[in-house]
Amino acid sequence: RNAVEKMASAEEDLLGAGHELDPLLMALSDFKNEKDLQIGISKLFDTMDENESNTIDFKQMQSGLERLNVRPEIHISHDDWDNLTDNGALCNDQGEISRDTFISTIRRQVLLFVYHRFSAA
Repeated sequence: RNAVEKMASAEEDLLGAGHELDPLLMALSDFKNEKDLQIGISKLFDTMDENESNTIDFKQMQSGLERLNVRPEIHISHDDWDNLTDNGALCNDQGEISRDTFISTIRRQVLLFVYHRFSAA
């Protein structure tokens, strides 16, 4: 397989079949530079981290996504969370991901989303 097919396959594995995060990734993909993207993802994390613990779990992410003004609304499933957290490998013992892990994971998702949209054009 060529590099584009490998990247598309990796994206499918990472995002899962449903691409439930596409509306969010679309909103985040309008960044000016790396710092702008990081600030946007950090603000997103702050929206989800209601208890200011610097970690979020599935329920916090789910409720945080529901509060966003993104259309169509984003509803993630446990399968989506598992895909995002590499089947829990990115989580701590309480099933939470840290701010830094969230930022790097969502950053990777955004870049794959942009790459996929660019390669499909």
